[in-house]
Amino acid sequence: MPTEPDTLSNLAFSSAAALVARSATHPFDTLKTRIQFSTQRTSLLGLAARVVRTEPATALFRGLGVTLLFSVPGTAVYLTTYDELKQRLGARAGVLGGRDSLWVHALSGAGAEAVSGLFWTPMEVLKTKMQMGFGAQGQAAAAGSQPLTTARLAHDIFQAAGLRGFYRGYVLSQAVFIPYTMVYFVTYERLKRTWAAVWPTPARDDLPFAGYLTCASASGAVAGAVSNVLDVVKTRVQVSSNRSALDVVAHMWRHEGGALAFTKGMLARIMWVTPSMAISVTVYELLKDWRDRSRGSRGSPPQ
Repeated sequence: MPTEPDTLSNLAFSSAAALVARSATHPFDTLKTRIQFSTQRTSLLGLAARVVRTEPATALFRGLGVTLLFSVPGTAVYLTTYDELKQRLGARAGVLGGRDSLWVHALSGAGAEAVSGLFWTPMEVLKTKMQMGFGAQGQAAAAGSQPLTTARLAHDIFQAAGLRGFYRGYVLSQAVFIPYTMVYFVTYERLKRTWAAVWPTPARDDLPFAGYLTCASASGAVAGAVSNVLDVVKTRVQVSSNRSALDVVAHMWRHEGGALAFTKGMLARIMWVTPSMAISVTVYELLKDWRDRSRGSRGSPPQ
């Protein structure tokens, strides 16, 4: 089971991973959000070209500040909670089948998402409105009005709905991301075991950089595609403050092409999730391996 110093170093490692991953992949997240909110079929390349041609150079990075503000503690809690739960649940060999059990990975992922969702939901509410250039009520800013800032948006949301306004879509977010996280970590852990079996290393749990990157990327693509249907609905609920999830689903089904409407932004979501998870998980795993090797070189037992 991780010791207290392990937990603190895990928090530091996951924070570093969050900064690198979110900064590198934010433009894809912005494109994904805009495609999902649009009532028209929009291609990823077409939208990217239009944004670059008609908007300021910073347009694709709107909302990055608030994303980093929440992502550092969110990712730290997310990855550290997953590791802690995996160790604790894995110790219950007779109940859940041990550390490598599918149930251990799935339940650890669900727990990590449920806890870290307290950070992710306010981030999503603020970030998606900033990316769309919308105010607190889900309306585009009027021409000539003051530029939309995160501080102003947060103030307006609090004035309109109090703290509850920052958690709009929380239950829906959990409905999206708990299955996403369970699929992600079950796939990731299985791929890691497969990689280690094909290309064994002296340390059973340590993979090379290419191994972590490949397993994390493939898992992100699978989980991102599977969870896109509900993510479209979540995005619209959080941006349009006066619409329920059922209203959004009914409108999309009737007026935007039925089942195909819920695939909007899937490519952009995969292109955002895949490198984001690949970078954050790979950086996190490599830093943990480095810590354990350093500890071993000093004669201390590995984790």
